[in-house]
Amino acid sequence: KSFNDQDEKFDLLLDGVSRLKHISYDMHSELEQQTRLLEDIDEVTENTDRKFQANTRRVDGIEEREPGWCGVCTIFILLLLIIAVTSSNIGLLDTSPSPRGVQKSRMPCSAGKKKKRVTYNKETQYV
Repeated sequence: KSFNDQDEKFDLLLDGVSRLKHISYDMHSELEQQTRLLEDIDEVTENTDRKFQANTRRVDGIEEREPGWCGVCTIFILLLLIIAVTSSNIGLLDTSPSPRGVQKSRMPCSAGKKKKRVTYNKETQYV
């Protein structure tokens, strides 16, 4: 009876060890797959890092050759924006639609110039 009990216990132990063996094989294959994925990510990261460093060197070279160029471009763009805003405020860039048949004049009428009579939607306007 004691030998049978020991055999049963050894069989249970053998089953447990076999399951552990299969689990360890599965873990090994999963770890190999994850290692390959990590190596791929590492390679992509290294390539990106090399490109980033090369572009940084290029930008540094441009800054050394043309130290004030970016500042000049920024000032020029800001100047254009200021001119556009101020000219729209004083009416030089009037973009409101004009009625059909009536042309807008951007210059003030000169003294002594005869005004032209224009009819639009039964309303008479002098231009």
